[in-house]
Amino acid sequence: MLAHVDVNSAYASFERVFNPALEGRPLVVLSNNDGMVVAASKEAKALGLDLGKPWFELRPHAARYW
Repeated sequence: MLAHVDVNSAYASFERVFNPALEGRPLVVLSNNDGMVVAASKEAKALGLDLGKPWFELRPHAARYW
């Protein structure tokens, strides 16, 4: 038996499972190697924080939500 599950913004969704306080807030997940966005919640995408952007470009946006 084989199952394939396609989850929108999987890493961001998984983070919310472990930390429900993140629900409804813009959320991006960064890669380990180069700090690029590998997953973004729908709230983050609505703000223009798309996949592939580096952390140094996103940091000014993050300060609003800390």
